[in-house]
Amino acid sequence: MSRSIEHASFPQHGHAHSWRGLLLGLALCLLPVSARAAPLGDAQTYLLSAKRLYEGLDYEAALTQIQLARQVPRNRDQELTLLLYEGILLSELNRWDEGAASFKTALELDTAAKLPVQVPPKVSARFESLREKKKRELAAQVTPAPALPSPTENPSPPTEAASPASLPPSIVTVTDSPSPEKELHSYSLIPAIAGGSLVVAGGVSWALSRGELNRLRTASPSLTSEEDVRHSVSRGRTLQTLGMGLLGAGTAGLLTAAGMYMLGGPSRPTTIGVGTTGQAVILYGDWP
Repeated sequence: MSRSIEHASFPQHGHAHSWRGLLLGLALCLLPVSARAAPLGDAQTYLLSAKRLYEGLDYEAALTQIQLARQVPRNRDQELTLLLYEGILLSELNRWDEGAASFKTALELDTAAKLPVQVPPKVSARFESLREKKKRELAAQVTPAPALPSPTENPSPPTEAASPASLPPSIVTVTDSPSPEKELHSYSLIPAIAGGSLVVAGGVSWALSRGELNRLRTASPSLTSEEDVRHSVSRGRTLQTLGMGLLGAGTAGLLTAAGMYMLGGPSRPTTIGVGTTGQAVILYGDWP
């Protein structure tokens, strides 16, 4: 009874060993996959490692860290530092053309970039030479502003308007304006009419004054009292003075009209005044 049990237990023990081997094989197969899937470090870690290796003069190992840094995300500053380290390490390894390419790419990002570590003079001189070349290229790309047209030194004089004498005879216009003599001849009628009217009025007043004088001389029956006599004397004197003044003004008007008509008018305004003393008329002023 016990043998049969022991005999039956062997297959079970062998079956357990087979499962263990299968699980171990699967683990060995999956181990490289998990190792490959392990996350890499960040860019800054690789850059710091590259700096330590460069300072230890292990340029090959430092360049390997730079290549690993290219496989992880990085920002602009890290990219710039990576390119500068790469240019330095390639130059130290005498790979000048490759190093110059890395330097040029870094200067594309920032023309004022500075090397992150102390480098030999030959590497520094090569980097500065590439910087100056890049600056000249950028300056050449700037399009100069168009120059404004300069004013002419000797501007042509302004064209003068053509005078009537230079115009063709067919378009010269001559206006026949009336002469001052003709105008004065036409205006002389006004003082003539006014002067004639004043002379007539003066003559009437003078005649009325003479009538009052005759009444006094002939002792007219209409003068019945001393008051009538005084009134007639006063009225006669007033009419005589008025008549003489009107006659004088009328005579001045007639003389002015005659002067305007015959002489073409005076060269200056004519001023004539008329006065009376009660017995005579006085004319004064500037005559034409």
